[in-house]
Amino acid sequence: KEGDGFQADTICEKGFTYSIYFRNMPPPAHYIVKKCSALHARVLFLFEELKDKYHVCGLDNLYNSVKFCRDAWEGKNKVMVHGVAWKTGRGVPECCQQEEFSCPKKQEEV
Repeated sequence: KEGDGFQADTICEKGFTYSIYFRNMPPPAHYIVKKCSALHARVLFLFEELKDKYHVCGLDNLYNSVKFCRDAWEGKNKVMVHGVAWKTGRGVPECCQQEEFSCPKKQEEV
């Protein structure tokens, strides 16, 4: 919308931008066919642009899903991702969730 300036998805580290994908460009079709969202399709494309394998990528403000994590790992460069995920819906499966404790002593035991 007007006033948002340029919107892009990027891979950056220590002030250097490695790859960029502008959001006004159509997402890569081969990921859309695999039922990826437009956002995930753009990010998976950015992972393809990396020059080597086995990067670990922390994601900020990106809705993770099991499918997205699997697609990132199964991609050309085998990227391992971590970041924020919902506990319900398409987020982390219940079998992988750790019990939450409000008592500080219990938190330290985990």
